Amino acid sequence: MSALEGRRCEAQSVSAAVPEWARTRDDIDGVVLVGSYARGAERFDSDLDIVVLASDVGRLLTDDGWLATLTPGATEIRRQTWGPVTERRMLLPSGLPVEFGATTAEWAALPLDAGTARVLGDGACLLYDPYGVVTSALVVL
Repeated sequence: MSALEGRRCEAQSVSAAVPEWARTRDDIDGVVLVGSYARGAERFDSDLDIVVLASDVGRLLTDDGWLATLTPGATEIRRQTWGPVTERRMLLPSGLPVEFGATTAEWAALPLDAGTARVLGDGACLLYDPYGVVTSALVVL
C-alpha cells in the first residue's frame, strides 16, 4: 500500500465514524465532507475537511470529547474563525490533518452566501443530513 493509499484509508475511517457519532447527538443538524477528499482529488499532503452544523456551536468549541472520539490521539494545532465557521484543526499521529469547521445550520441556508457556495461548489459529500439542510443547499449549486 502506498503512503497516499494509507492516508485515504485513514481519512475514510474518520469520515465513516462521523455519521455514527452525529446520530448520538441531539445538537447536530448536519455534517458535510468538503474539499479535495470530497471531490476525489486528494494528495498525500491534503487535509480532511469536515463541516459540522450544530445548534450548539459553543459545545463543539469547548468540549474536546467529541474530537477524541473522532480523531483518537490527535493534537489540536489551530483554531481559527472564518466568517461564520470556526475551525478546529487536528493532527493525527500519522500526520493527517483533519479540519473540523463548526457552524450553525444557517451556514447552509438559502440563498447561500458566496463563501458557502464556494466551499460546497468546490466539492461536497453528505455525511449526515437528517433535516435536509445541506441537501437543499447542494440542490441549488
